[in-house]
Amino acid sequence: MRHVIFIGAVGAIVAFFGINAGWFSPGHQLKIENRSGQCIAWLEFRVPGETLRFQNLVQGEKRETSFTRNTSWGTVGVTGELADQTKIDGAIGMFFWPDKSPTQVAFAVEKDGSITDQSPQ
Repeated sequence: MRHVIFIGAVGAIVAFFGINAGWFSPGHQLKIENRSGQCIAWLEFRVPGETLRFQNLVQGEKRETSFTRNTSWGTVGVTGELADQTKIDGAIGMFFWPDKSPTQVAFAVEKDGSITDQSPQ
């Protein structure tokens, strides 16, 4: 019985510190919305340590994904292509706190292929 109590106590301590340290967090959230008026053939977000790829986003569609948070400062590089072959290209500087709550970033692709920041302030 003492072993069960000890294992339960250790588990609770690990869970407490793991949640506060972000070990069990899905990471930062990235949301994208297609406002271009046409399909986005492909779109890549290069965040520090990862590349997030989306394909075939129809007009008005919103998608989201998560990415790791093991860095603090980085540039989010964006490349892609609309259905009519308009290029999407940009870079946005962001600050991600690796030891704090996950950050939500949101972007929209506009009619001219530009990227606008829609992140909550």
